Amino acid sequence: MGQCRPRGAGQPLADVVALQSEVSVIPIYDGMRSITESIAYYNALGFELTNLFPVTFDAEDMRVIEYDCVMRRMT
Repeated sequence: MGQCRPRGAGQPLADVVALQSEVSVIPIYDGMRSITESIAYYNALGFELTNLFPVTFDAEDMRVIEYDCVMRRMT
């Protein structure tokens, strides 16, 4: 995996065994990845999804806007 890093990562991912990242069902700013793009990106880095926890919920529309995505290293 070498020096491959997600945006903002402070260290190479080779030493990271688990991660938590907010992923959006509904984009909250321009240019952000969708939830499926984010999970696919982390999968490509050797992580698998372990759980999703709702962070932001739109009660009026009854839908989740963002989740905390918890993943663990598989490779």
